[in-house]
Amino acid sequence: MSGAFDILIAGQAAADFDTGLAELEVEENADMPGAFSLTLPVTRTALGDLDVISDPRLAPLSNIAVIARAADGQTHCLIDGFVLSHTANLDAGMAASTLKVWGMDATWLMNTEEKTREWVDVTDGAVANTIFGEYGLDPADVNLDDDSPEHKPTAF
Repeated sequence: MSGAFDILIAGQAAADFDTGLAELEVEENADMPGAFSLTLPVTRTALGDLDVISDPRLAPLSNIAVIARAADGQTHCLIDGFVLSHTANLDAGMAASTLKVWGMDATWLMNTEEKTREWVDVTDGAVANTIFGEYGLDPADVNLDDDSPEHKPTAF
């Protein structure tokens, strides 16, 4: 890691974003997916393109993680999510131009498709663990603590 934190894009360190970052915000939420925003300065490349705006690493649904190093030297993942939107603020002289990249954690993926199925002879915890696993999330063992009884089929 280059400093107290690192930005990973598709699992690879993006040191150029760490050093040029204007703002980083990570929001944890108990009731909704966690969110992040990165604000990066925008400059022109030698070919005249706007550098971070045309950077394919920041494309929609790109995987971005923010890893931080604690005082004890251990690293912790603050968020691991996906790019959902961009906002460019372009200054006439480019000196104050920025790109804000916003995204949410992997639980947001549950919003991309609707699935309907019947759950018979399983508990609520087993259902939750199955659904989390289908989205690549590691189910927590505590989901099975104080679990519901198995749901039995009902006759009509």
